[in-house]
Amino acid sequence: MSQTTGYDFTMARGQAGQLADSRDNTVLSFAAEGAVAFGIPVMRGTAGNQVVISDASSFVGVSLFEHNHENEYQTTNGAEYLDGEAVSVLSQGSVLVASSVDSVAAGDVAYVTSAGAFTNVEGTNLAVGEFESAGDTGDLVVLTINRP
Repeated sequence: MSQTTGYDFTMARGQAGQLADSRDNTVLSFAAEGAVAFGIPVMRGTAGNQVVISDASSFVGVSLFEHNHENEYQTTNGAEYLDGEAVSVLSQGSVLVASSVDSVAAGDVAYVTSAGAFTNVEGTNLAVGEFESAGDTGDLVVLTINRP
């Protein structure tokens, strides 16, 4: 892994799974059941202390990017938690996630699809929070999870 030697205006503003700001966040720790990518919705796995990608039947939170892993822009196949690794999961707070649809607007309800993606389309999807920023397919948007 090489060290960054400069910053410019073409750099990405962040990456999926990165905390969006410094507000109060609740982060839980689980073990990965299989590979778990950064910035995806997760639910409990076959054991209570494990998480897997959410299928819209349940939601625990969003897998967070950690700086002790290489970021996705420096690897060819993306960065992820490996099977059995400790996964940091944001269960309340704000995080950057990738939109799976065009025309996500700030204030839209955020849903998880059966494929484990974030959308603003209700249908049979599971409501998990609210989008705080706008974007199109593949854009990073701010998702806020407010749970009691």
